[in-house]
Amino acid sequence: MILKTQSDLSSNKSIILGREARFDSSGCITKEGKHPFIYPSRGEGGGCTNLFKVLLTNICENNCLYCVNRKNRNKESYIFSPNELARTFMNYYAAGFVKGLFLSSGIYKSPNTTQEKIIETIKLLRERYRFSGYIHTKILPGVDPELINEAVPFSNRISINLEAPGDNYLVKLSKEKRFTRLLSILRRISDIRKKNIRARFSITSQFVVGAAGESDLCLLNLSKRLYKEFGLARVYYSGFSPQPDTPLDDKTHCPTYRVRRLYQADFLIRKYNFEPQEIIPSGNLSDTDPKLTWARSHPELFPVEINKSSFNELIRIPGIGLITAKRIFRAKQDNKFTSPEDMRKIGVRGKRHLDFITINSRYFGNTYYNL
Repeated sequence: MILKTQSDLSSNKSIILGREARFDSSGCITKEGKHPFIYPSRGEGGGCTNLFKVLLTNICENNCLYCVNRKNRNKESYIFSPNELARTFMNYYAAGFVKGLFLSSGIYKSPNTTQEKIIETIKLLRERYRFSGYIHTKILPGVDPELINEAVPFSNRISINLEAPGDNYLVKLSKEKRFTRLLSILRRISDIRKKNIRARFSITSQFVVGAAGESDLCLLNLSKRLYKEFGLARVYYSGFSPQPDTPLDDKTHCPTYRVRRLYQADFLIRKYNFEPQEIIPSGNLSDTDPKLTWARSHPELFPVEINKSSFNELIRIPGIGLITAKRIFRAKQDNKFTSPEDMRKIGVRGKRHLDFITINSRYFGNTYYNL
């Protein structure tokens, strides 16, 4: 299908609604480019996919205290019609600028009214334009459950933002939203996926970090529950950034390191079988790699003899990841390692792991252990 090219690919509407969509996290990102609505989303595996990341509208009936799109904030307002947005996206897709769509929105008139327009947009893409690529659909707080069912057939990923780890924290961010209601919508999405064996969509959510006084342990405990009970693919952590002309514009910016350490700890929970309390017994993470911090706090478990180690022991050694652990575990079934060079031959890089292991009863680390 050949579409007419827009005369101005950088229209004010796409720029404004793309820039204001940046507060929804959907992956490790690079800095904003020439077109803020083109969002280079980098996954955990290192690949990059350009998404058309945009709001249907920045008009909103809610007054979330941190949000640039809150109802009482003085701002220019923009809104796409479903036809206009679908066609705009397809122009960028046809030109090779983007591979997928991330569609969120402020709340225009009512949650149901806006959600219906979101669904109409993605339905147009699937049925009129025959777009078969990636679509991430945001479910808005307060929607009727039936609308979630309508979004499912057209979506690769569905999400609703919890924003905070409980009502006692969320009330500091929004007077309209209720955590228990948001969690019930998330549970509904999860139940749809569990009951539909053909469902091919994944589920995510997001927290705003650093504005409500929540601890990292509180966030990670809830994330663990969301992975285990709700089957979420990812939880995203969006560092609070004070915005002009909002009630929280005088609060401190969330440190970049805090978000980075939360993602690292989250990865340990999802992929390495760590419990949140193991990584952080209380309070907040320090600005040190959480796996390294854990290992240093458990000298009774180290050093690990590499030739006798189980797979679960291997993945908890700092400097050894899942892929490396698999290589080590397979290789040592046939031949014992005798030196770091033997490990390098199978692709084990770096030196951090040497502080936490012995190789054939010999220690090759630096000074951490006095052996």
